[in-house]
Amino acid sequence: MTAARLAFIRARLQEDRQVANGHEQASASWHADDCVMEVRDDANAGTVATVYRAGDLTHVVRHHPARVLVEVASKERLLDWLEQMQDRASDADFWGFDIDEALSLLILPYADHSDFRLEWAPEG
Repeated sequence: MTAARLAFIRARLQEDRQVANGHEQASASWHADDCVMEVRDDANAGTVATVYRAGDLTHVVRHHPARVLVEVASKERLLDWLEQMQDRASDADFWGFDIDEALSLLILPYADHSDFRLEWAPEG
């Protein structure tokens, strides 16, 4: 496991956290019916977005800031565990677990980031 790859993932997770935290106020007033969802941030700009299609609504709800924060926290815990497993390489070998492959999979959603390196991508 390279330190650069781990630092890259942690930095992207921190960015995800900052974006989600920046939208928590708006997320508190999200409301939806069957086919319309309005996202409001009354403290700042009023209506931020209105979603009309059910498929779009599902997408927006799945990327709700509260959910993003939980996902970031779970990935950070997984990274902590991977670091511990690397420190105990014999345990990782016992489990037949490829830590580098796990990092390659965690890094993949950030492949469009300007600091991403092609050698970090999973093989295949």
